[in-house]
Parts: sequence; structure tokens; C-alpha cells
Amino acid sequence: MTDLATKIAALASEVAGIDAQAAQRLEGELRNRFGGERLWMPRRPPMENISLQQIDAGLKRCEPVQKIAGNLGVSRSTIYRRLQARKSQALTTRDKDGA
Repeated sequence: MTDLATKIAALASEVAGIDAQAAQRLEGELRNRFGGERLWMPRRPPMENISLQQIDAGLKRCEPVQKIAGNLGVSRSTIYRRLQARKSQALTTRDKDGA
């Protein structure tokens, strides 16, 4: 079985550049808060966690959707679904205001 506390602390050291002492504190805090719990981690964050502002910022920079999706850690389909949800919401709001 994988020791996630150690792996997460090592990843934080690698990605965020935290020093060894901070990595040890992080590992200890992970064990204190989540030790013994069953963990579940989806491959991608839920669509609701991706803000339209994040997507719009990439689109304004003329980035391809694939790059925006990669930067946010989601698939291109998630980006398109999020944009479609905004479009549907705008149409619903317009219909209510016009009725």
C-alpha cells in the first residue's frame, strides 16, 4: 500500500519548492489530520471548481482549449461543458427576464 503522506510531502517539495523542514511538518500534519482515514482522490477536480474566470483568462490570451485544460488539470470536454453551462444559464436568465 502507498504511503500518501510521504508522497504528498515529497511532491510539495518538488513542485512548490518547500524546504525539508516544511515538508516534514506537512507530512506530520497530513498524518495527524487524515491518518487512518480511507482516502479517495478523483483524477480530475470537479467541474464546479473550475471558474469561468480561469477559462476566460486563457481564452483572452488566445490559448488553445487543450492548453487551458492542461493548466487547470481537466479535460477539454470539461472546459466545453463549463462554457455550455454558462451559455445555458444565460439563456435561461434571458428567457425569465423577457417573459
